[in-house]
Amino acid sequence: MVPTDPIHEKVGESFRQLFEAAHRIAEETRSNAEREAQIMLEEARVRTEEQIRDARSELSQLRWDIERLRLDKERMIAESGAPNGYSHPFVTPEELAALNAPDPEPHAS
Repeated sequence: MVPTDPIHEKVGESFRQLFEAAHRIAEETRSNAEREAQIMLEEARVRTEEQIRDARSELSQLRWDIERLRLDKERMIAESGAPNGYSHPFVTPEELAALNAPDPEPHAS
């Protein structure tokens, strides 16, 4: 038989209240940790989406820059008078024009 004197009852009640408080604190701590984890995940998701959006924008800009450079190259080749779109980095447009000029007629002697 368990003693039922008031001191044992108070000690038992104190232990029960202490256990309930510890359990409540543990549950609150777990709940707070879950909320913080969800917030961190959402922030990471938002940052990732921003980085993807920025990368796509940069890729689009790079593609546009490449196309613009390609068009500039074609225009410069066409303006240089290069045959069949050929250009050479060491030949000036004037030298290229001289190379493409028709041969002079031989002098009649």
